[in-house]
Amino acid sequence: MPYYGEIYGGIDPNEVEGFQVGLINTPHRIDVYLDAFKELDVTNKVVCDLGAGSGLLALEALRLGARKVYCVELNPKGFEYLTAIVNAHPQKDQVSLINKDICELTRSDFAEPVDVFVSETLSGLGCYNEGIIHYMNHVRSLYPTADLIPSQIETHLKFVEPNYTDPNFWPQYEHQPALLEGYKLHNNKLQLPQESSDYYGEISEKADIAKTVLRWNTQEEVTQSNYRTHMEYHNTVILLDHEVMYSPSVVKNWNYDMWFYNHIEQETEIMIFLHDKCELVIDVVDD
Repeated sequence: MPYYGEIYGGIDPNEVEGFQVGLINTPHRIDVYLDAFKELDVTNKVVCDLGAGSGLLALEALRLGARKVYCVELNPKGFEYLTAIVNAHPQKDQVSLINKDICELTRSDFAEPVDVFVSETLSGLGCYNEGIIHYMNHVRSLYPTADLIPSQIETHLKFVEPNYTDPNFWPQYEHQPALLEGYKLHNNKLQLPQESSDYYGEISEKADIAKTVLRWNTQEEVTQSNYRTHMEYHNTVILLDHEVMYSPSVVKNWNYDMWFYNHIEQETEIMIFLHDKCELVIDVVDD
């Protein structure tokens, strides 16, 4: 799995302070988890926070009545901060810390069965950049009846024709990126202006879903999905639109990702797959 610097735009893996501060100060990211805790009712349950970071979600589960929480964090500097935070908490005796790769967890790491696994390892390309599908598939194999938060992610593929006269479509470039086949328009290292982000959101809402290209849920393990185009496309933007289900009624639309292609012939296979616990990859392969 790539280290933090590869995922988060150059942040050193041992310098996590600024990154964590940003996460815990974005209420719209946290509120959906708190709503899921309340809906699933974590009262007297054992909760495990995967990729715990500051331990915010685990400690919030305690506040909402969880009997016991586990915090799993691999990064050594992050684990140091997490330990200090937990040691200063009045309910520290109800918290167990595990400094380990999530995919190396075994049942022996837990003194009792876990009722709820929660993970906020959602970021970057298609939500999957930090390996959440692999993590959840692994812990589900340990405790098949445990609730997972989030429990499902669906990624929908859409095709959109670019509007070259609209400045919101290419706000960050002085040149014409249409000449660059397969040029990725933006990712977690490049933030679009708000008006452009709204513009893409509006386009995404209007575009028809061509295919649900990747679906992960608690019932099946998915590592790749293929879609074969039904028509020929010229100068098209491929939008990946993500919907995350945290609990039965708590659903959030995640960020969308975009790729530009000059030409996609009919019957071209578009492959979307996950590799090495890393990121969502889209690749257009001509026959």
